[in-house]
Amino acid sequence: MIYTLITFLLFGFPPVDSGSSVTSQKEICLSTNEKSLYRQINEVRNEKGLPNISLSQSLTIVAKMHVADLSENEPFDDKRCNPHSWSNQGTWKACCYQSNHSNPECMWKKPSEITDYEGDGYEIVAFWQAGEDPSQEIDHETALRMWLDSPGHSNVILNEISFSKVEWNAIGIAISGNYASVWFGVEKDSAPPPQFCSN
Repeated sequence: MIYTLITFLLFGFPPVDSGSSVTSQKEICLSTNEKSLYRQINEVRNEKGLPNISLSQSLTIVAKMHVADLSENEPFDDKRCNPHSWSNQGTWKACCYQSNHSNPECMWKKPSEITDYEGDGYEIVAFWQAGEDPSQEIDHETALRMWLDSPGHSNVILNEISFSKVEWNAIGIAISGNYASVWFGVEKDSAPPPQFCSN
């Protein structure tokens, strides 16, 4: 099977801003694919002596909204806006996330724009397209393998290099269609964790 996986990452890390906006949070759950990605991220962290990251309802909402926006609206292009971008088709602030990382607030502020999460969010996102079956969903193993093979993404997951002094206390997971998104946060999420889907 021929496939292409493009991963994107913000390499900077600013002080956490605790601003938030009030939005409704619906009940969400993690699919088997998403649950497996969450479990495997913690497993590779544990192998390095790092603790588990608590599953966050708020960051999972952001992740699920973003993969839906990416799938349905494709708010990015091949020239300037990469897949950290958001369309104008939602309650969030639309923005073009530039590949030179000149406007990081486009990413960092999304959790407080969409949920009551009191902190910034940091995303790794993967785009995968199967040559033989374009409708096939990206799986957790493909996304994680490619992230771990990319030093910039691996540094986020494993708290290395520029992220070595960062303590992740919240994580959100979403996989839909060709996209996988993981959001990391320093602040703990006051919302209860999402459940695992029954089927």
